[in-house]
Amino acid sequence: MRQNQRIWMLPIFSLVVVVVLIIAMTMVYLYNQSAMEKFNSINAVYVPVKNALAEVHSHTVLIQDVFKEVATLKDQELLEDLPEHAEHVRRNIQIIVEAIPDPVRVHGFRKVFDDYYHSGFRLSEKMIEISMAGLMTEISEVNIYREHFEEHLSRVEENIESIYQKSVTSSQAQMQKLTWIVFSTVFILISVLTLGSFVIMRKLSSRLSVLTGFAKDIQMGHYEKSVDENWNDEFSIVVDAMNSMAKSIKYSTEKLHRLANYDGLTEVYSRTAIMGQLEAAVQSVLRHKYSLCFCMCDVDNFKQVNDQYGHEMGDKVLETFADYLKTVLRTEDIIGRYGGDEFSIIFPHTTADTAVVALERVKSCLSDHVFCDHSGQQFSITCSFGVAEFHEDMDKTLFMRTADEALYMSKENGRNSISIKRWSPDILYSGPDKSE
Repeated sequence: MRQNQRIWMLPIFSLVVVVVLIIAMTMVYLYNQSAMEKFNSINAVYVPVKNALAEVHSHTVLIQDVFKEVATLKDQELLEDLPEHAEHVRRNIQIIVEAIPDPVRVHGFRKVFDDYYHSGFRLSEKMIEISMAGLMTEISEVNIYREHFEEHLSRVEENIESIYQKSVTSSQAQMQKLTWIVFSTVFILISVLTLGSFVIMRKLSSRLSVLTGFAKDIQMGHYEKSVDENWNDEFSIVVDAMNSMAKSIKYSTEKLHRLANYDGLTEVYSRTAIMGQLEAAVQSVLRHKYSLCFCMCDVDNFKQVNDQYGHEMGDKVLETFADYLKTVLRTEDIIGRYGGDEFSIIFPHTTADTAVVALERVKSCLSDHVFCDHSGQQFSITCSFGVAEFHEDMDKTLFMRTADEALYMSKENGRNSISIKRWSPDILYSGPDKSE
């Protein structure tokens, strides 16, 4: 496996972001549930306490009203109504005792409450026995305890209200903080994911652009090009495959081109290719007006060589003849095998007389060459040449026909010779057409 598999980072990182988001939202939900439970528990304590304190306060007011009413009674009325008022005080104090909630029974408040409670009960018990003056004294004492009780009761209410508000505020603050942390984390993760996606997509776009350009080069036939990128990811596999494909296509194309344009035995141009080269040369001469010669040549008595020494030896003769043509002639001279033992030569920028000089060297080399067959028998061969120089009134077909007629002239002159057939109007109506 290759290292730095960056292409897989995007989906993996996306999965991580989704997991983190799920965890974060789950944490928010759970914390919200916890905060709600805490808030409900606070309300479960606060609301009953608040209601109980309100009830206590209302009964202290009732007791105070009883004391005010007792203070306005006359002796006869006092004797008649005091038991009822005493029972009223006792009942309200008992209700206060029952209404005081447990969370309020703190140490500092308990003594105040006990003083008020006991003094109230003592008063209710003595209301019938004491005189009016003594009763008023007791009522004054109870009122003092009641005032202390109500004062502490107000403080307890304030403390409970303060605790409640602080608990709610703290829960809200923690909830806001957690929410801010979660959303900040989500924002950072999404930002990183977006940035990572942008970087990765930019790299992908860049690499796809390189590969697309390379594919277009291959489509245009530029098989020599390659992608020289050191990518340490999956794209390197694609690049290696495309480079190998380009090399394979280049090799196959060159092989097909060579098979289509070159003769397999002599490695000179094939007939189709040499005809294409001749057409191009003629068109160039018509545009640029320079000398051009065309030569048709073959091996003398080649059929006898095949019959006497075999086709293998005949192939050797043709290879040797082609080798001398390639060695002696110039690199710009174009050589092709027309068919059988016949060869064609295009001489650009060359007059007929100059072409004859070069062909004489070829003819001399071939006639001096000694062949030896498999039995050790030696023999030599000769060749004949026909040369035509291009004229502006010619076309490719007439140009070839003229060179072919010059070759026949060499055959009629006893072979092993070079003949030139120059332009004349009679050429337009003479000789067979061998271009087909």
